[in-house]
Amino acid sequence: VDSGQAGWAAERAYFEGLPAVRFHWHKTVRYTSNASIARFVERLRKDKVPGLGGTTFGEVFNEFGARGCPIWLVGGAVRDLLAGVRPNDIDAAALCEKDRIREIILG
Repeated sequence: VDSGQAGWAAERAYFEGLPAVRFHWHKTVRYTSNASIARFVERLRKDKVPGLGGTTFGEVFNEFGARGCPIWLVGGAVRDLLAGVRPNDIDAAALCEKDRIREIILG
């Protein structure tokens, strides 16, 4: 999700500072920029989240991001996008602690 260069730099710095990333995952993380992935994400942002009464993915991404908890696409969705295939489902991870996620969801 494009949060601008400053937003991306902050997200990346936070992610790379997490202990699991710093000590283990840093060897497997790869960042990429791809126009077809960007187009897919822009379309995804307009889609409605099942079960959330008409709320779009973009609204969810924006709300979490505004509260300091950016959402990243992960897993098979990323693999499929890199392979040029439209994902069947979307896996996402909130880049913050579970208590913060709970606070955001419960308002």
